[in-house]
Amino acid sequence: MPHLFLISDEFAELKSEQPEFMKELVSTARIGRSLGIHLILATQKPSGVVDDQIWSNSKFKLALKVQNASDSNEILKTPDAADITLPGRSYLQVGNNEIYELFQSAWSGADYVPDKEDEDYLDTTVYAINDLGQYEILTEDLSGLDKKEDLTKLPSELDAVIDYIHEYTEAKQIAPLPRPWLPPLEERIPLLKLEKTNYKLEWAQEKKNLNVVLGMLDQPQLQAQNTFSFDLAEEGHIAVFGSPGYGKSTFMQTILFDLVRKNSPEKLHAYLLDFGTNGLLSLKGLPHVADTLTIDDTEKILKLIRRLSQEIKERKRLLSEFGVANLKMYEEVSGAEKPIIFLIIDNYDAIKEMNDFSMQVEPFIIQIAREGASLGIHLAISAGGQNALRIQLLSNIKKQIPLHLLEKNEVSNIIGRTDLIIEEVPGRAIVKLDEPTLFQTALPNEGVDAVHIIQLNQKEAEEMCEFWTGELPQPIPMVAEVLYLNDFIEYPKTIEMLKSTSWLPIGLEFEFADTIGVSLLEHNISVVTATNEQTNSLLQTIGTIVSKKAIKEAVVFDTPSLDLMELKEKSLTYISSLDRIEAKTELLHEEFKRREQAYIKEVESTGTALSRKDFFKDMEGVITIIGSVVTLFNQLSIDTQNKLLELLKSDGRVGMHFIIGNDLGSLAKEYSSIGDYIRSSKTVLLGVRFADQAIFTPAIRILQEKPLQQNEVYLFNEGASEKIKTPKS
Repeated sequence: MPHLFLISDEFAELKSEQPEFMKELVSTARIGRSLGIHLILATQKPSGVVDDQIWSNSKFKLALKVQNASDSNEILKTPDAADITLPGRSYLQVGNNEIYELFQSAWSGADYVPDKEDEDYLDTTVYAINDLGQYEILTEDLSGLDKKEDLTKLPSELDAVIDYIHEYTEAKQIAPLPRPWLPPLEERIPLLKLEKTNYKLEWAQEKKNLNVVLGMLDQPQLQAQNTFSFDLAEEGHIAVFGSPGYGKSTFMQTILFDLVRKNSPEKLHAYLLDFGTNGLLSLKGLPHVADTLTIDDTEKILKLIRRLSQEIKERKRLLSEFGVANLKMYEEVSGAEKPIIFLIIDNYDAIKEMNDFSMQVEPFIIQIAREGASLGIHLAISAGGQNALRIQLLSNIKKQIPLHLLEKNEVSNIIGRTDLIIEEVPGRAIVKLDEPTLFQTALPNEGVDAVHIIQLNQKEAEEMCEFWTGELPQPIPMVAEVLYLNDFIEYPKTIEMLKSTSWLPIGLEFEFADTIGVSLLEHNISVVTATNEQTNSLLQTIGTIVSKKAIKEAVVFDTPSLDLMELKEKSLTYISSLDRIEAKTELLHEEFKRREQAYIKEVESTGTALSRKDFFKDMEGVITIIGSVVTLFNQLSIDTQNKLLELLKSDGRVGMHFIIGNDLGSLAKEYSSIGDYIRSSKTVLLGVRFADQAIFTPAIRILQEKPLQQNEVYLFNEGASEKIKTPKS
């Protein structure tokens, strides 16, 4: 049976800090010696500190230099120790003065130099003592140490002995003794060290796995350090609070990486709201991530709110239809599956700084916190402190975890009163289980530093993307700042409209960033912008799109200033001469009459109520583009004006469509029949704000109308208006 030594330095501190431990120590002093348990206690002032039971059961007493004779009497019953003047000099007393000796204790702090010569080194330096009693070196230092780049620090003799014992026990394979406590928590714990997860195998599982591993718990009361995890389905949401630089963003990375390794992109969709300094940027390449949003993406965030609000309504409807309370029950009853939607919001504090914007965002996040968990929509939020979150939001987040916080009382506000202190270690945190417990958050990957972890995150994300061949979550559609025509004509819906005889694609709508077009069987298009240059530019873009349609003929009427000259190269019938314009107008009018008669004849011969739209929908169309229409119209003969006006008023109902353009300034002053026609147009591309003109009025007034950006226009159709982005040719 080995002997056990209990050694306590600064015994007075132990007694004041752990008074309940003293009873056990007194018991050990009384009966421990017979059991091979020995106490070695050290204190500066024994009076009132060392218990009588310990004194009576202590045979050996060592007294180094003490402060006064009373302290010496307390230990040795003599004043001798008060007279000691040299360091390390000590009195040894065994029993009742059976041995009483003054001796010099050994010093183990000397440098360990095993090859040192036995003779002492003689210092031959010559010093002069100045008037202040200071030493000044007079001789030259020939040791050469001042020229040596690095000096090796020698171990002390105590260190050398410890190292030797350690090496010896390892060489002899002597097992270390069991310890009454576990080693301190590691400061860097990779996630895969806590739980081996192979995403290729996990993704093949049928059921979702929402058990998230967060880190390693330190539970000294259980003599254990266990993996800490929580069930997202049961807990709902999680919030982490910490001062800058203590691992909030890394913790968010860990949570998401554990989830994506356990669930395929079919089962889990994630949105990253990175409101900090790109702490989530390394996650954007994961196949599960639908989109990444920053605090400056105002329009994108509002689109996300609208998308998820619609998803919440749809999921509520499904749960109501099957009479169940949550998504898990719905999937069991219906056999259908819905993906988990996971929102990570890093640095929530930034939302409060966006005054008007926060009024739109915060109510939505509170709704998700309140209703989302049962619908399979979950939140993970990081913030600098609890005061960044509204009380309505906090009250709906079960799991709240503090990292190191500069305001110490904030930890108590989050997890309750505790004596535990969060060290200034990134990732060190406290969680409230049955009682507050320290833990170390895991790292998403095993990197030597933050940069290495980011690189490993990105590499794993690339590998996941290569492995996954199924559908990916759809990003939030956004219209590019500059929409190029070559890109626009590649959109699937644009291609579909170009093949159709009934539709003309003209741009992208902003909500879903998809192609929007106008019907070629309903109304002509009037293009009205602030300047003649803007109008002609838009007409040229539309003309280029028209040139890509399979139609019977596309005609361009241009003024003598040749503003639409570029369309001549697009295989369109380009005319700028007034005589030829009048002649072509006559031909178009004849074609119009022929088509009208064909329709009437068909109706009379069949006796059916055939609509014009059905009759003309498959007939080859004719599209005519007219620039600066007011100027051109006033230069034509009266007969041609009347025929052109009749063609325009047919409004495309015979498959002959007109796209006319004019600037707002000259239109406002034009009170002729052509001016009246444009003002009464049913379909208009308006390149100015509604507030800046009085001709076209939307059915629903637009409040706080913003200025139109480059290539932005309103599609005004029978009173309804929508802002769209037109391509740049």
